[in-house]
Amino acid sequence: MKARAFTVSGTLTGVARELILTALAGADNKAVAERLMAIERRLVALESMTRELREKVQEMNSATHDLRFKFDALLTALSSAEGAA
Repeated sequence: MKARAFTVSGTLTGVARELILTALAGADNKAVAERLMAIERRLVALESMTRELREKVQEMNSATHDLRFKFDALLTALSSAEGAA
């Protein structure tokens, strides 16, 4: 949906609204239900991708924090070694 939103220069909400309106435009209730289910599946997939991305970002933040802590400790150790020499 994000790629489609970019293509039509719209927002994700606007694209979702467009997809729903397109689904509702047909007169066949079964077709409408199938289209809405397809939209729901897409949204669930997007939510899953968002959750995975959020977890990866948190892991990266944690790794960055650990590296920063180790770098600061190394810098402190090197600074104190130079002062002692």
